[in-house]
Amino acid sequence: DPISFGPERLNDFFFVKNGTVFHQFNHGAYGGTPKALFESQYKYVEQMKSSIRDWMDGATGYRQCMTLAKQRLAEIMHIPIQWPVTGPVSFINPITAALEANASSINIRIAIFSHISAYPPVILSVKELVELFHQYNISVIVDEAHALGNIEINIEDISNVDYYFTNSHK
Repeated sequence: DPISFGPERLNDFFFVKNGTVFHQFNHGAYGGTPKALFESQYKYVEQMKSSIRDWMDGATGYRQCMTLAKQRLAEIMHIPIQWPVTGPVSFINPITAALEANASSINIRIAIFSHISAYPPVILSVKELVELFHQYNISVIVDEAHALGNIEINIEDISNVDYYFTNSHK
């Protein structure tokens, strides 16, 4: 028996709505995923969602980036934050104390932080943190990847950020 191809097999392989399928199949992030692949992917998504820590070993994520930065670029100042967070002072006070304690001995050039941290999720006070770091002549990079579309971003509050990164796919 010959194998059938074409429009009559579309429903077997792709998600079709009103007889139309998205035709941009060769796309890295979005597009027409074949049904068999989608079902297989979902098994891994379900496995990941049920044991997220097993999937976040840090080999290529934030922890590894920090390790490489320590090895090749600079000394990293880690400032512990007390949990649970009760407001902006939960971040401002420990950072201020660390900056004051190390102002004469460490040449801090750049501060990097996210507007919304990923784990645990916390909204940071960008305006206040930028003002604090700038008092010590420290440039600021803010990673806004999780903020756009999730919280209101006030342009006035971020106008003094030295480097600001965001995207709209999250």
